[in-house]
Amino acid sequence: MKRAFLIVGVCAIVAATLSCAGFPEPEGEGDSLVIGSLILDFPEGLYDNTPQKVDMNVQVTLRNITRNEKFHVYTKRGYFYFPTNGTDVYILESFRILKSRVDDSYYSFSDQPVDLKIVNSPNRVIYLGHVTATYSAPRLTRRRGLSGRILSYRYEASVTVEWNQDLLQRYMTHQQPKSLWLDLGITEYGRNSQGQWQQQAFTERRSHPSFLPQM
Repeated sequence: MKRAFLIVGVCAIVAATLSCAGFPEPEGEGDSLVIGSLILDFPEGLYDNTPQKVDMNVQVTLRNITRNEKFHVYTKRGYFYFPTNGTDVYILESFRILKSRVDDSYYSFSDQPVDLKIVNSPNRVIYLGHVTATYSAPRLTRRRGLSGRILSYRYEASVTVEWNQDLLQRYMTHQQPKSLWLDLGITEYGRNSQGQWQQQAFTERRSHPSFLPQM
C-alpha cells in the first residue's frame, strides 16, 4: 500500500517558485510596499512530537477589496510582501501550510479566517509587524477516511506581535541593498490595535491522510 495525495507536487513547486521571486521595486509614483513576518510555532510538534517553527512557504491569502481580486504570497524566512499602488485597500484573509510529505504521510494545516484589513498609504512601507502564531496542546477531534486514517486535530493558539524596524530594514537591505523602499518611511500598521491579529480564534487542525488504493 502507498500513501498518496493528488496535486501535492504541483502545489509544492508553485509555492517554492513564488517564494523565491526577487524583491520587488516601486514602479509608479505613490507606490507602497506591504511587508510583514509570520512564523508558525508548534512547541509540541506538527508532523510528530518534535518542536517545529515554520517560516518557509506558508501561503498567505489576501484580497484587494478595491478591485475585488484575490491573490497569494508565500513566506520566506517568515517574511511576506507585495507592492501596491499606495491607495488600494486589502484584507489578509487567512494563511495555511500547503500539503507536504513527511516519510510516507502527507500533512496539511489550515487556519481559521484572519480578516485583517490593511488600509494603504502612498510612498510608505506598510509594516504589519513580526507575528508569531503559537499552536499547542493538539487534541484529536475527528477520524475519517479508510480505516479512520485521516485524523483532525485542534490546537490551543495564541498570537504575539513584535515591532522591530531595525530587523525589518536589515532584511530589506539583504534582499536588495539599493532598494528604493529603504528611502521611504515606515508605517507600523496596527501597532496601537494589535487586537486585529489577536481577536481571531486561531483554532487549527492538522491531518494524517488515509491509506489510498495501491498505485
